[in-house]
Amino acid sequence: MPKIKWIGVIDQKDIKKYQTAPLPDNAVKTDLPNSMGEMMLKAAPFAIGSFMICMISMVMKCSAAKMNVISMPWTFAGLLIAPVYLILHEFLHAIVYPKKATVSIGILKQFAAVALAFYPLKRGRFALMSLLPFLLGLVPLILFQLVPADNAALNSILFILSMIGMISPYPDAYNVYYMIRKIPAGSKMVFCGDDTYYIPKEG
Repeated sequence: MPKIKWIGVIDQKDIKKYQTAPLPDNAVKTDLPNSMGEMMLKAAPFAIGSFMICMISMVMKCSAAKMNVISMPWTFAGLLIAPVYLILHEFLHAIVYPKKATVSIGILKQFAAVALAFYPLKRGRFALMSLLPFLLGLVPLILFQLVPADNAALNSILFILSMIGMISPYPDAYNVYYMIRKIPAGSKMVFCGDDTYYIPKEG
């Protein structure tokens, strides 16, 4: 496991302090979005896909039980857990880095949790790092299907957590999609400042 540091609340401009180091001469800057707004727009189909998976899951359970399994007051209880869930999301990103790496976890003033690290990752490890937080959606979604239909409190909390866990990694899913389509095999991926680079395989 890498060295993980909690850095508290930071500003967008502070990212370079925690995620910048000299790049190798052969590093190539990708055209991945470096602003939150542009990334949200580009990656939107992945958010829609995750949302639809959760909604279909709920409709199927309600249809099978012939009753509404969700209670609105309890969904708000699930939302209260959301800030902790988002920090856990970043922790799951962080633990994939090798032990030589340092990963700084904090919260942007622009209301987003971040895990910041400058460390080149092979394609497979980059994909795992990006997609591991989906566990925070898949696990509660499976449990949601297993809990008795008349347990509205637990069903509501699990459903909200599955929504948060499935939708929040959608920009990460887009990063992996981009990597598979555009980054040469054998390359390593690295974040530097607000940008993403790849380092081609030598030889």
